[in-house]
Amino acid sequence: MKDQTYEKFKVASSLIQDFYHLQINILEQEDQIEEFINKNRLHSVQAFFSSEILKLYTKQFSPDSIYYLTDAFMVHLVVFFIEENPIVLGPFCTLLMTTKDARTIFEQYKITNLSQTDFFSYLSSLPAIKESELIRMVTSMIHTVCPQGPEKQIRNVNFFHLPGSIPEEYGTREHYTVLLEKRYTYEQHFIQAIENGNSRSAIFNLHNMQMDVAYLKRIGTTLENERIGAAITRTTVRLAALRAGLPAIVVDRLSSQNTAITHSAKNVEEILTAKEKMIREFCNAIYHYKDQKYSFLVQSALYFFDHQYYKEIKLKELADELNVSLNHLICEFRKETGFTPNSYLQKNRMKQASILISSTDMTMQEISSSVGISDANYFIKVFKKYYGETPTKYRKKYRT
Repeated sequence: MKDQTYEKFKVASSLIQDFYHLQINILEQEDQIEEFINKNRLHSVQAFFSSEILKLYTKQFSPDSIYYLTDAFMVHLVVFFIEENPIVLGPFCTLLMTTKDARTIFEQYKITNLSQTDFFSYLSSLPAIKESELIRMVTSMIHTVCPQGPEKQIRNVNFFHLPGSIPEEYGTREHYTVLLEKRYTYEQHFIQAIENGNSRSAIFNLHNMQMDVAYLKRIGTTLENERIGAAITRTTVRLAALRAGLPAIVVDRLSSQNTAITHSAKNVEEILTAKEKMIREFCNAIYHYKDQKYSFLVQSALYFFDHQYYKEIKLKELADELNVSLNHLICEFRKETGFTPNSYLQKNRMKQASILISSTDMTMQEISSSVGISDANYFIKVFKKYYGETPTKYRKKYRT
């Protein structure tokens, strides 16, 4: 692939991977093919996850065609060529499977060495995309990367025999299309709610999206599968937040927090709780940003002061991280908020301390440390300056 073409391909494939979570691989060498198979094949009945089939489609077939491959599990790959380089997109799904569908497939292929739990965990780890949308995506990518190239013909190749009988209520493609359309609608509403900073609507639509795959909960799911689902949700929320104008540094912080919690979670409930917490925090940050209309710089600094107040914050290090000079940070912050960074941070720490003093039995040293001030005597002095009385008197007033 020519250097200029390859650069266009990298940009296009990166966008597709970000928005659709699809794998895009150039499979030219045998070791690349073997690695792809080992990573993506669940069972031997998946015919195109074999060296012979992939070599056939990546080395011998016409570069003027786009091959749409479908296996026994109704999982798909798309194979096409850019300047005679074989590109493999997928795997992905277009249908929402049910337990009855699984039983039909297992019976047809006499599968006894695979559980339905593992089967559905595998399917749910793959992106779900409409066939028509996928074809448009591929043809647009080819035209973008090779605008002078000829039109390619779509060739559908099925590596399965259609079941002789499928239960009536699940027997039509239209049934799956309706379910898939519903999911797309929920996803769009979910993204719009994030962009608007509406956490209630976002979580409502998240629950609707999860209900579409409620069969996973009935037959059981795995911790790793939920981690994958959390990662997909996290990426969607990140992109929506960036489109809403939330500063990248805030997006990265919130996303990293959820990544750490999800990675260390001991059970599925912890992951689901962390997912909803992340959505609320993103929506609150977006709502606050849109409501106040602060600049990216000041919004980023405010996030640190509002959420990291319990840590030692050095303004010079914060300015370096925000890629501005210390003087510029101080001047812009004061111009937009009416406070210097230090005075805003100190005021926020005292506000948090007042909540702890009036609602807990923590000692003054514990409260002082929890709001980022190591010296309890200094903390008492500052608190009295803000509230006109010592923390002890303040506690007696509001605890009686």
